[in-house]
Amino acid sequence: MTDCQLYLILPDLPDQNFDWLAETLATHPAAALVAAVRLAATNALRATAAIRRLGAPLQSLGIAVLLTDLADIAAAQDCDGAEISPDTLATTTARASLGETLQLGVACGLSRDAAMQAGEDGADYVAFAGAPDGVTPLVAWWIDVMELPAVAVIDDVADAKALAQAGADFIACPLSGDREAAIAQLDALAAAIAV
Repeated sequence: MTDCQLYLILPDLPDQNFDWLAETLATHPAAALVAAVRLAATNALRATAAIRRLGAPLQSLGIAVLLTDLADIAAAQDCDGAEISPDTLATTTARASLGETLQLGVACGLSRDAAMQAGEDGADYVAFAGAPDGVTPLVAWWIDVMELPAVAVIDDVADAKALAQAGADFIACPLSGDREAAIAQLDALAAAIAV
């Protein structure tokens, strides 16, 4: 069994509010594997509204709640941190907004250089995303030579098993806005990382 955990991404869907998520996770067997939930909304008003609804219920389950790019709002709204794209917000700026106690993740695509720079600039984890045949060897290399945790971002749950076996600390996946479909995703992800 791997030590990999799940990192759920909540898409910014105007017609979905994910208010059912905490209640669902509270009784789902895979909940123990969910380390974090990141809200993908980068609009300040929508992100703030979402964190006010979802933050405390998820945190009460021991799940970290992160925002995307909005490091200043994450700090102000009692989030656990933020994941940023260095093209949108400098890592050092985000680190200053979050302080030393909140988590800072940096999206690095398939770039080793960007990941190493993120580590030097104060990131707590790096996130790799792209085609599975690019992400899998990159994660394996990173885990072999670096100490900073690696998140592997996937679009298809079928890719989770290979990345967990490659050593990813976390598998991140956008969660369906439909409750039943999301439960099926959780089941599949839990099974994939349990091997």
